[in-house]
Amino acid sequence: MKVRRSEYPANPRLTIAAPIASSAFAVTDIDDYPQLPVGPLDYVTMTFHESVHFALSNRSDSAINAEWSSLASHPDGFGRTRLGPDHNLYVLTFYHQLHCLWKYQQSWVNRSDPIASPHHVLHCLNYLRQTFLCEASDILETGDFMKRDFEVDRVGDTVVCQDWGRVYEYLDDAYAEWTSWRAQWN
Repeated sequence: MKVRRSEYPANPRLTIAAPIASSAFAVTDIDDYPQLPVGPLDYVTMTFHESVHFALSNRSDSAINAEWSSLASHPDGFGRTRLGPDHNLYVLTFYHQLHCLWKYQQSWVNRSDPIASPHHVLHCLNYLRQTFLCEASDILETGDFMKRDFEVDRVGDTVVCQDWGRVYEYLDDAYAEWTSWRAQWN
């Protein structure tokens, strides 16, 4: 099995998205900005492939809807975590990206979905574009994907990724701690 790996290890610090008052870029002191306390993540492999899962289908298909809505229902706390002594709320960028994919899918299958409004979907497309550029994955893929027949060539490259399962475990644990703290102090 060929595995494509970036020459440089991925940054072990996970990106946390925070609200910014304007749409302009904000510059912050990276040393003063909170980081998710999970430490360096292990690496896992993932093979790109075409799938029958997460299809663009009409909203009456409950199995497909369940797959897409699972992006929003896990991890516990909906990809949000609280950090610091004041329990400030943050959302992980990768979770926001998954939310945007789901809302984009919803805009295709249910044009009257009030949450997947044109403004929300435009926000999501811009957000995905900007975060993809920010991450700038340097993993190389074989061949020219524009010439590939995705109905015949259903399996792509195997790549090395950060272990997102560990991040989900952390978020589940952190959410349980937060709900316990909130119940005690609210």
